[in-house]
Amino acid sequence: ARAIAEGRVDVPLADAPHATALLLRAERAKRRAATAMNERSSRAHALLTITLVQTDASLREVRSTLCLADLGGSEQLKRSQAHGERLREAVNINLGLLALKNCVGALTSGASHVPYHNSKLTTLLMPGLSGRSQTVVVVCASPEAADAGETMEALRFGELCAVVESSAKLPSASLMEQTLRTLDAEIARIEGEVVAKERWETEVEHRLDERALDDQAGHDRARAHERILKTKLVGAEAERAQLEELLERRRELLGEGSV
Repeated sequence: ARAIAEGRVDVPLADAPHATALLLRAERAKRRAATAMNERSSRAHALLTITLVQTDASLREVRSTLCLADLGGSEQLKRSQAHGERLREAVNINLGLLALKNCVGALTSGASHVPYHNSKLTTLLMPGLSGRSQTVVVVCASPEAADAGETMEALRFGELCAVVESSAKLPSASLMEQTLRTLDAEIARIEGEVVAKERWETEVEHRLDERALDDQAGHDRARAHERILKTKLVGAEAERAQLEELLERRRELLGEGSV
């Protein structure tokens, strides 16, 4: 049966600081305990998945996912001297890592079936290990001579991950080009409407000239008024606002920001 991630929480993110706050909150909640090998040993795996949903210029939904996985370290039960609750935690950690190793092995050998659903961990990591994804594995190992056995196992696992070939492509360039073409066509259409609707309009503004009024000692106030002509473009205010929104969206797509 498909593993279920009990206790998983989906939280709408407001901004980057909000994401950092949630990550720190999860870090504080992570269970740690002392073993004979590590005085602050992580007693579980931790995953943070960020899903970004965007709409391109053609109103098509584009969904991207970033998954950060902090895997618990593999410890030999004999060396860690774990008992009771610590022993159960270590077994669960090692079972998850074994399931991950089996999945990676199946991917490298080109097997027709990859056993993602043998573990909650591999079920959650499945999108990052298959399909159109790019995955980076960082191996953390101990430099101590006493931990050479665990270090070698970790490095061998890293080597195994390095030869996995995913079906990831780089659709972003073609998608960007298509989005820009659609956006540029809409910009050209709105610019045409602006040209067709806009016209110059002249306004007359009467402004009191205080210096002239003082010179005439208030005898002829009419002559103390200054007549100012102002010209401005009118008739396409809504189209101008729409055009500015489209131009701003185009700058964001190109990473240029506001100007």
